[in-house]
Amino acid sequence: MIIEMHLTTEFFQLLKSGKKDIEIRLLDQKRSNLKVGDTILFKCKNDVSPASVVDISIYDSFEDMVKLIDIKRIGNFTSSKDLLNALYNIYPKNKASNYKVLAIIIKRLV
Repeated sequence: MIIEMHLTTEFFQLLKSGKKDIEIRLLDQKRSNLKVGDTILFKCKNDVSPASVVDISIYDSFEDMVKLIDIKRIGNFTSSKDLLNALYNIYPKNKASNYKVLAIIIKRLV
């Protein structure tokens, strides 16, 4: 399966540079069929960067996830609190509380 995901410029550049190899998303309907081996086309404006899904971990909440993964693989975060603030700016708490959380381990396809 091929799925498209949009990223902000900051996260897209981290992905392209190889500094980001985990993408965090809510486990909504669109991502419920995502599986290892699928291709994600990460998009930012007119740029595309394909990646292969290497592994998927599911967590009950963002708080549970940040306790168990290396946050530096997600972006330039210096603390779990910074990452949580960034995630809740993207996904408001009232929306995030309705879903489980996916940590999608990816490998860029160059």
